[in-house]
Amino acid sequence: MRNAIGVAAAVFLALLVFLPSTQASPGNLVATTGAPVKLYGDAAVKARDGLVVLDPAEPLTFPASGATITHVRVTSSFARLPTGAEILGARDIDSEPVDAEGSTARLVPASDAFVSVRARDITLSTRQATAEAEPPADLWRDAHAQLGILLGDETLGPALPGVRLGQASAEEPIPGFAALAAGTYVAEAFGSRVTLKADELVVAGATLEVGPQTLVAERRTTQAPGAVFVPDADGGTWTGPGSHSEETLDYYVLALPGAGFDVTVREAELVSGAVFILHDGFVGLPWAEGSLETDAENVRLHGEQTILGGVLRLRPVSVDLDGAPRITLLGDGDVAFVRVGVESTTFANAEAAAVAGGAAAGLGLVALAVYYWPTLKYALSAALLPLYARVPKEQTLDHKGRELLYDLVKNEPGISTNQLAKEVPFGWSTLTYHLRVLERNEAIVSVRDGRYKRFFDRASGRFSNGRKYILAVLKNDATLGIARFIKEKPGSSQKEVAGTFQLSPSSVHWHVERLNEVGLVEKIREAHNVKYFPGEAWGHVTLEDLKTLEPKPDAPGGATVVQPATVPGADAQPSA
Repeated sequence: MRNAIGVAAAVFLALLVFLPSTQASPGNLVATTGAPVKLYGDAAVKARDGLVVLDPAEPLTFPASGATITHVRVTSSFARLPTGAEILGARDIDSEPVDAEGSTARLVPASDAFVSVRARDITLSTRQATAEAEPPADLWRDAHAQLGILLGDETLGPALPGVRLGQASAEEPIPGFAALAAGTYVAEAFGSRVTLKADELVVAGATLEVGPQTLVAERRTTQAPGAVFVPDADGGTWTGPGSHSEETLDYYVLALPGAGFDVTVREAELVSGAVFILHDGFVGLPWAEGSLETDAENVRLHGEQTILGGVLRLRPVSVDLDGAPRITLLGDGDVAFVRVGVESTTFANAEAAAVAGGAAAGLGLVALAVYYWPTLKYALSAALLPLYARVPKEQTLDHKGRELLYDLVKNEPGISTNQLAKEVPFGWSTLTYHLRVLERNEAIVSVRDGRYKRFFDRASGRFSNGRKYILAVLKNDATLGIARFIKEKPGSSQKEVAGTFQLSPSSVHWHVERLNEVGLVEKIREAHNVKYFPGEAWGHVTLEDLKTLEPKPDAPGGATVVQPATVPGADAQPSA
């Protein structure tokens, strides 16, 4: 009897161990919120291209082979009269190439360093450990990352000398400076890691070591004779008694052939027209309006401070600068916590609830197990060992259920868990167990696509080199239709796509961003318009792939293709 009680205790503890520690419900977010949006936890902000301003925590070393270096010198002069008034001189900008050779460069920042990088494939990430079930009280103040927007047009570059009221600036473009439009997204992160492929690097307030050469980018002020400025055709000269101040800024612009950066910085700022956020933790939305739809319940966001917790993907799709700045966000992921105003909700999905319910029922059977233990112990061993034993790789397809699942995945690349559940004769827990075995033994591979998990045949090798991500995106019927339309009509605009498919501009933006993310669509700005063109990733899509993507009328989930000019006004939602 003592042994039986010990076994019962062990079963009890095992059930506690296998209960889910956190519960979440798959959900979709559509919200308009104030700015900035606060990110507390592990955040990764991604952009295909943009400008990154770095505050390096330590010297940076980066590839410099093939780099073209330009030295820029900006000078400005002024004299301050005893009355406090200023006499201003002209501001001059000179640039010249620098002969510097070296396979690597080392940047040693000073206290006033300015480092900006025009780059591609940017990831700005920060880690802020959080294991709390509820958000901290100081989330709004102490979050390590945030997303805001530029409220007006700006020019970004090193702080120039002589920028004073009435000071004439150079009419020609200043090397290394970037013009930023109002409404551009600005992501900031503290204590962050930055990875990117650089196209252009601008350095001021630092020392650059390129091969044997040392380049000093510094600011200095000197005194020179003359306190009266006389303009002329060449700019002007200083004359007369007294003295004036001359400010000089030396900085360097490096054109880099896609040099890779992977650095840790005290602070980083990413400026881009389109960003994408992966976040595990809590998200603060100031004065959000919209809705959050989950499997558990739907939550209305009605203009109060809102905090979401969970593993989320967020994509800002538009901004509104008419009045208080607002950002429209689309999101999806596993939502574990929501607070709207002072009302909080914790979510549990159906699967977690089923596991919890099963565990509770199991605890009720422990007493019976104690009494009948002598008879049951062998039967239980026979039943439980196959369930938890690791299946050898060579025996992966020996089970009829796994063989069926593998055939389904092989015949329909990108099939989702929900679709598989409708095709097999066993329940959800058995389905997920066999899928785990198939994936662990490298027969299949999965890709997360919003709230869906999609599976591909791994053993064949057909979906390597990113093909599975491309096809996962195309499993959305509306996305597939738009991709084909742009392929057939290069140079289409957002307005043309929206009119053809009768979708809202924000929906078109969402679909195009997904296509752009996997390389199926390239966006090219022409004057004030953005045109869509087929991307290089189409070279990885075969005719066989396109045939498998064609939805079947009786397919699980009732998928239907979104065809041009045939869909009523409702926006298409992703199919299962």
